Amino acid sequence: MIRGPLPVGSGGPGEETPTGTFHVLVKDKNHVSAEQGGTPMPYSVFFAPGGVAFHGGNLRKASAGCVHLDDTDAIAFYDTLQIGDQVEVLAAAAPTPRPKRQVPPPARTPRPPHRCSRGIPI
Repeated sequence: MIRGPLPVGSGGPGEETPTGTFHVLVKDKNHVSAEQGGTPMPYSVFFAPGGVAFHGGNLRKASAGCVHLDDTDAIAFYDTLQIGDQVEVLAAAAPTPRPKRQVPPPARTPRPPHRCSRGIPI
């Protein structure tokens, strides 16, 4: 099965999602994380030591190392992948930085010519 690239949520600072080639270790349709205070991890497909899995979750919230998928993708991964199947987790390409917008310096307001006390321009 090839599915991707697709939008995901991944591990935050200090809990980065491992990248590389792995094999499916365990599947659990209704897993609940004991480490994360009972957080639901629906359609979990565990692939790396330490409880790292693909599972349904919030794509905008950093995980503790797992790969959060939207529900449709999580169900597809769960239904299609089998124990022992090879999976590959790739790092996202770094976003291309936008060029900095060149802002012209503010226009200088011309000052009236300075006149000496006798009214003669200097």
